[in-house]
Amino acid sequence: APDRVFRPSMDASAGPPAPEPRDHWTQGMAPRSTKDIAVKEVREMDPSKTSIYVQGVLVRDGMAPAADAGGAAPIDGNGLNDLLKWSIANSSGADLTALRERVARGEYDPFAYREHLDAMLGEPDLARMRTQLKIIVDDASEPDARARALEEIEFLAESIDNANDLLKIGGLKTVIDCLGQRDAVVAKAAAAVLATCTQNNPTCQTAALAANLVHTLLAAMLGDDNHQKALCASCLYALSAAVRGHAQSARVLVDAGGVTLLARLAHTADDKSRRRALFLVATLAHEAEGVAQALREADELASGAVLAALEHGDTEMQAQALSVIYNTLQGDAVSAAERMACRGWWVARGVTSALQDLAQRLLQRLSNGDKTEDDDPAVPLRIVKILTLLDSAEPLGAPPAPPAPPSEPVDSDASRMGSGSPSSA
Repeated sequence: APDRVFRPSMDASAGPPAPEPRDHWTQGMAPRSTKDIAVKEVREMDPSKTSIYVQGVLVRDGMAPAADAGGAAPIDGNGLNDLLKWSIANSSGADLTALRERVARGEYDPFAYREHLDAMLGEPDLARMRTQLKIIVDDASEPDARARALEEIEFLAESIDNANDLLKIGGLKTVIDCLGQRDAVVAKAAAAVLATCTQNNPTCQTAALAANLVHTLLAAMLGDDNHQKALCASCLYALSAAVRGHAQSARVLVDAGGVTLLARLAHTADDKSRRRALFLVATLAHEAEGVAQALREADELASGAVLAALEHGDTEMQAQALSVIYNTLQGDAVSAAERMACRGWWVARGVTSALQDLAQRLLQRLSNGDKTEDDDPAVPLRIVKILTLLDSAEPLGAPPAPPAPPSEPVDSDASRMGSGSPSSA
């Protein structure tokens, strides 16, 4: 390469062009001219020379000699229209009729073609799920192999299309059956697959309900042995995904006594399971009818779980407990009569004093500068709102009466949180 770059002058009488300053942009670069660059013609290969592979198996060798006279004629042309004409010319009406009859008799699986197409296009997700399902149902498979297969399916099912395809190839029932295995690793992996498939997917939620998933998950969490305890958090995750936003599944859970079981888990399980149980109860109290009444019927079991969560040092658990109380008083699915009943029940179970104690602890921490990243700034406001609802003489859900102007400026939130009784604010 030259050390300097020269540009030709437009004026022939100007003499030879002056060299440009040498710098790091031009040093070592070729002259800025394309007249010496050879442009070669690009030609597409004849489609008849294309080789086709299906799952790594060569089914058509494009470099093989041309077919005999009795076979298909070579493609005449290079365009897609030529390929279409060749396909029509070499299609047999009798073969298509026979295929249609096989489909009508149930002897042909249309997903087999989809599987081969996916393999050719480089997206064999359906084929991969079929392979993993074979590993799961194979009696010779070790638990670790089954767990890895379920993890692969969970990864693929993150796509809603793949999750729905899993239903069509019968994979949902296979995964649900894994919940009953005594190996906790396999059962946890199955619960993770079910959670991924059903979350925000009404098609899978409906199919899971028909496959009795809600009852299966509730049964998996019954008992106090180590196996049930190990599965509790995973099953709660799957149950939450299966019923949230799906009214029919929520109704089945309530009718099966699931609210009472959730209240027990929120009181006696490990911290992770307690948080998930409280979150699900709070969500259902807002979305599903009958949940607030089921909590009142569980009585001390439900109120005890909420009170214990309020006294717990875990800020997330406290926030979920506050959501349970608030949604039973203001949830969309709670009638006005049920809201009044819940208000009296919470007051009778000592929730008012528990909320005031929690407010005092929060204020003490803030005054001492002990605020942490886990602290939820919405918790103090939620406490004030709940105390206001519990102390209100108006029917819950009715428009609030306009407040009387105070005689002097008062910080009502701080007054409420620091008071010893709900009426002192």
